[in-house]
Amino acid sequence: MTDGLLIEGVAKGFGGSTVLADVSLAVAPGEAVALLGPSGSGKSTLLRLVAGFERTDRGRISFDGTVLDEAALFVAPERRRFGFVFQNFALWPHLDAARNVRYPLDRAGVRRAEASGRAESALRLVGLAGFGGRDVALLSGGQRQRVALARAMVAEPRLVLLDEPLANLDPHLKGTMLAEIAALRARAGAAMLYVTHDQGEAMAIAGRIAVIEGGRLRQVADPRTLYREPADAFVAGFVGRGALLPAMVVDQAHAQIGGQVLAARMAPGTPAGPARALIRPEGVRAAASGLAARVLGARYRGGGWELRLALGGGEVLMDVADGEPPDGELRVTLDAPWIIRD
Repeated sequence: MTDGLLIEGVAKGFGGSTVLADVSLAVAPGEAVALLGPSGSGKSTLLRLVAGFERTDRGRISFDGTVLDEAALFVAPERRRFGFVFQNFALWPHLDAARNVRYPLDRAGVRRAEASGRAESALRLVGLAGFGGRDVALLSGGQRQRVALARAMVAEPRLVLLDEPLANLDPHLKGTMLAEIAALRARAGAAMLYVTHDQGEAMAIAGRIAVIEGGRLRQVADPRTLYREPADAFVAGFVGRGALLPAMVVDQAHAQIGGQVLAARMAPGTPAGPARALIRPEGVRAAASGLAARVLGARYRGGGWELRLALGGGEVLMDVADGEPPDGELRVTLDAPWIIRD
């Protein structure tokens, strides 16, 4: 047992289909962890298991050393003292903002005066002081999201669970809300498990990211490690822009790519032989000499161009500054790529 959230060997299926298989993950007290994966990967199911909205088929979930779900033992959601923010906000349309925020306290039997005071403080914390009497149907999407956050935090949860909370917001609101969620969690000191399919959100909000696919965790790491040293081809393709080229590992510091032996990075003990090299756009640069490449296309990304190049038996991306993009044949050099052996 350990303090914080501990998920050990959890499995879950529906209708004969396996949704989660042998998932293990720990979230330390006060830590923010993002669950990142494509639709159908099992991330929301895992969040619902932690919340207590579903039961595990196998494995154990505990918090601060207390078992919440294992075999015949199960702690109901309302007894877990976790805050939950749904993708659709899940606000009561017949209640005003203050009563929506106060709802968990009312359910817990907190005296009305105390509950109202705490709800007002929670609304103030999310920048909605004076909005308590507003009809939630008349609030903007960002304001409704703040009400949902205030409701999740009002009971002083030990852990905050967020299920794609920004999916229904306009893109220009997402950056603001990410900053507000991070600041709110830090002030409250609560741990956080944040579900998203958006890698930008995951990297902005979490100290560690757990990449999930097909019901299994593929890698758990800090954002920089995830980007620079992905564990496998799926993580390499899902996180960040880039491409995988055929490669041949020569030794622990070199690989052959496109017929040339180049400096390369790889996990200790990577054996010699066939592999794939992860090439990120910022690691490709035009040069007087180097690997032969051919421009296949260019896309303007605002402030510069993203080129698609034929290189070394595959295709890679390269970023170039604003202006007229190059075309035809060119030579490029590569920063030491990350080698993947699946």
